[in-house]
Amino acid sequence: MKRLFAWINNSIFGINIVAAVLLAITYLAPLVPAHKFWLIAAWGLSFPVMVAINIGFFIFWLFRRKLQAFLSAVVLTLGFNLLQNTLALNINPKVDTEGLQKIKVLSYNVQNFKLYNWRRDPEPRNKIARLIRQESPDIICFQDFYSEKGGNFENVAYFEQEGYPHSYFVNTLTTKNKNEWGLAIFSKLPITNKGQFLFENSKTNAATWVDVAIDDQNTVRVFNMHLQSFSLADRELEFIQDIATPKENNTKANTKTVENIVGKLKDAYIKRGSQAQTVAAAIAQSPHRAIVCGDFNDTPTSFTYKTIRGNTLKDAFLEAGLGLGGTYAGPLPYLRIDYVLTSSTIKTGRFIVLPYKNSDHYAVAAELYF
Repeated sequence: MKRLFAWINNSIFGINIVAAVLLAITYLAPLVPAHKFWLIAAWGLSFPVMVAINIGFFIFWLFRRKLQAFLSAVVLTLGFNLLQNTLALNINPKVDTEGLQKIKVLSYNVQNFKLYNWRRDPEPRNKIARLIRQESPDIICFQDFYSEKGGNFENVAYFEQEGYPHSYFVNTLTTKNKNEWGLAIFSKLPITNKGQFLFENSKTNAATWVDVAIDDQNTVRVFNMHLQSFSLADRELEFIQDIATPKENNTKANTKTVENIVGKLKDAYIKRGSQAQTVAAAIAQSPHRAIVCGDFNDTPTSFTYKTIRGNTLKDAFLEAGLGLGGTYAGPLPYLRIDYVLTSSTIKTGRFIVLPYKNSDHYAVAAELYF
């Protein structure tokens, strides 16, 4: 019987070792350029899961008073900085804002206002407009924004009439000389300058910036970006959801789906890595303090996030948010891929992920003080 228990313990510890090694590999994700070694970047997505598994092993061995608990404890400790980037514990954040100017910024990937459902359901844009009225941000950064020229959905004019007279819309795709997709920034405050930079490796992803006059003493440069997505089809997302409980055993179809998913992951990580470097260089050259908004399509443990945030920007969610802050409204709800980053001298008084499923992303809003 003792031999059996010893064998069980050794087997469990063997699995523990594998889990610890796999967690340690995720620590390389923010360090290794994603466009040079994308597999490490892809494995970084498993960070929250591997953390949870290793916490489970630590508790298991601790409960049994076994020295094996040290393995997961040490590996978890080594990744503490990444855990800090992932989990916010601001239960009741308090910031000294006396004498400071407050603005509210909202960032939202609106999924083209669910364009292809309009003929059946005209509500998506109207729901988002109601959310904007409810939150009343001073500056809005939209990704996956759609507008028409002279049609029923001339959305640039629509949001200008909603109380945002200052705007900057950059289209990355135009069809029929009137249908436009791209990035949009709307502001209640004056825009004094603006610009854009397209990415060489993508025709539909881009980044824009505007200089916003907060008051006579403060001008801030607001960046809005949409970085390369995985572009997974619905059937591929469903396949990911069903991995644990497959509905049918179609090996040939599953193999093809896996090949498609892997190919798209590789393409996205390669493109996004270089896009992040382009964005980081532009932020570094800003003559003003910066607010960086957008859909990075990557997690806080990624090369993309580390490159853009660098050593000079603060993450508004980590300053004033709570929990994991998941912003993806899809099969992996714990993913935080939408951000508001700020220069170090800008204070964050409040950060919230708005729990309204009007898109495949949730909006994020931050109250910032200058």
